[in-house]
Amino acid sequence: VVTAATGQTENDVPNQPTTGNTLPADNPVVGQVMPGVPGASAPVVAENTPSRDVKLTFAQIAPPPGSMVLRGINPNGGIEFGMRSDEVVSKAMLNLEYTPSPSLLPVQSQLKVYLNDELMDVLPVTKEQLGKKTLAQVPINPLFITDFNRVRLEFVGHYRDVCENPASSTLWLDVGRNSSLQMTYQPLALKNDLSASPVPFFAPRDNRPLNLPMVFAGSPDVTEQLAASIVASWFGFR
Repeated sequence: VVTAATGQTENDVPNQPTTGNTLPADNPVVGQVMPGVPGASAPVVAENTPSRDVKLTFAQIAPPPGSMVLRGINPNGGIEFGMRSDEVVSKAMLNLEYTPSPSLLPVQSQLKVYLNDELMDVLPVTKEQLGKKTLAQVPINPLFITDFNRVRLEFVGHYRDVCENPASSTLWLDVGRNSSLQMTYQPLALKNDLSASPVPFFAPRDNRPLNLPMVFAGSPDVTEQLAASIVASWFGFR
């Protein structure tokens, strides 16, 4: 789904290229269900457990300063994010905010979106979007999400039909730092043992600060406090 900053009409087919149709930014359309990966087995989701919604902005997970300018000779940019081994993503949506150069050839110029080198969508640059801030929503197939992931944006820019110079200053597309990745996490059912330790107490791919409470049967003595300190130090080192 592509949104031009100046319009308010909705495209009913999220995964197909659009020609300047627009979508209200405050009322996004959830992308259609994408086909599963052949041979993939569904993980067992824990019952009666709440899901959690996470929004990661490019300002948080993209290389500083969070925004990126894709050019003819340097067309690729991207973000990276991790995934806990005791959770699964049930829904993911990439929200892009970008401005294409006003000198680009419409439709021939495009923005490709990849997740772990799998093509998720192609966003053609339309005449109405040239030189203007544009909003786009790209549904991400959760079955391609692993413990470590990379979303890659590839700019395909053209400014004339023949004899183009890839280093031309007219070939650019600016991706804003307010772009974001939204995901819904579901916890997985885990066995009640420590065979997967340090999971679920600690997950190396979790980008949140670790909060690890220490629980005692009563008021801890010096030995128990020392043991808790050693455990906390070990997790801090990890």
